[in-house]
Amino acid sequence: MSNLSQAEWLAQTSEEIIDSEQRIIDPHHHLWPGTTKDNQYLLNDLWADTGSGHNVTNTVFIDCSQCYWNLEDTALNPVGETEFVKELADVSKADPNQATISGIIGHVDMLLGFEAERVLEKHLAIGQGLFKGIRHAGGWDPHSNVRNSHHDACEGLYLLPNFLDGLQTLTKLGYVFEAWQYHHQIPQITKIVVNRGVGDASQNTRALDNYLQELSIITGQCAVVTRSKKAIASFKIRENVPVGVSVTLRGEKMYAFLDRLINLALPRIRDFQGISNKGFDGRGNYNIGLGEQLMFPEIEYEKVEQIRGLDISIVTSANNNNTASVLLEGLGMPFSN
Repeated sequence: MSNLSQAEWLAQTSEEIIDSEQRIIDPHHHLWPGTTKDNQYLLNDLWADTGSGHNVTNTVFIDCSQCYWNLEDTALNPVGETEFVKELADVSKADPNQATISGIIGHVDMLLGFEAERVLEKHLAIGQGLFKGIRHAGGWDPHSNVRNSHHDACEGLYLLPNFLDGLQTLTKLGYVFEAWQYHHQIPQITKIVVNRGVGDASQNTRALDNYLQELSIITGQCAVVTRSKKAIASFKIRENVPVGVSVTLRGEKMYAFLDRLINLALPRIRDFQGISNKGFDGRGNYNIGLGEQLMFPEIEYEKVEQIRGLDISIVTSANNNNTASVLLEGLGMPFSN
């Protein structure tokens, strides 16, 4: 590859054109002024790609740290890129047979917090309607062999207080935010475990069956009996006796249960004011105890023999309380203030 020019390297692969009449908007491309033909990508290069057979009519430029100004007020320097792209966008409008640059996603340092507003306003003035939002890259990995993103990201960048203030400012003004992260930086729920202790019912087959049935109805998945792994004399527990019933949810069933919990079950609690945010364990997991099963609409009151509580553990890939809290809040978990 090192002996090939850019054009020769790209020419090695030719893609079949599919549905050439379908209008396409390219939502992500860059432009580089460069110093030689092989390290630049300008309007004619863009048009060579958009005009290769597909019907690409419009494009959106995405920040790539080019043509920044060199001002003492360094916060304003990224506006130079918007100025550079705006000039090319004006040229693109002049040719109706080529794709038009119709949007610019520039850069503002979100760590400026609320001060980001003055930089956003400068982008808006220079962009003259083309400026649509910003990208602040946050790709970060602790391994020295992994190249972190070009905006000098750090661990937990998107959760820093100043960054969140900057995002709030961006949202207030109606602009969009493009994130740039590695997959392992994006937390997700990995499983939800719902369980209930059986207490004295461990020797009562009918009660145990009732526990299993209720938990299966609530979660939409068959519950299983959990048994003691060893005898504990102080609790009068023998080895291999029933101590609880449990369900472990993953995938679609997990998200379906979470949706019912947030939007149907919790709001049915009398005088509900939200749930406590003190249930995080310091490792990104959240635990909540519910006092009764009647809040779940799947449970019929007439068939309930005894009011019983249950415990729910939401396990996430986050490694701290703050990240897990933001994840669950984003999914609609109604934490109390």
